[in-house]
Amino acid sequence: MKKKVFFGSVFLLLVIANAVALAAESTYQIGPGDVLEISVWKDESLTRQLVVPPDGIMSFPLIGDLDVKFMTVTDVRKAITKKLSEYVPDA
Repeated sequence: MKKKVFFGSVFLLLVIANAVALAAESTYQIGPGDVLEISVWKDESLTRQLVVPPDGIMSFPLIGDLDVKFMTVTDVRKAITKKLSEYVPDA
């Protein structure tokens, strides 16, 4: 019984942590020094972990430079998806 209660508590904490992360994702503005983990579905070769430079302009394969300073995570995701859709089917 204790294992079930413990597991249930850990699972609940993970669910709460994910909900908080999603709320922050929609309002947090990216700035210099932030680390972005970018994964492209169906193309592992494009997976990158990038540190946003002081000028806020990051470079990504196929799409070139993208100014991400003051964008939200959602905005960056949409911008990268839009630009990659020209090169990667179903991006």
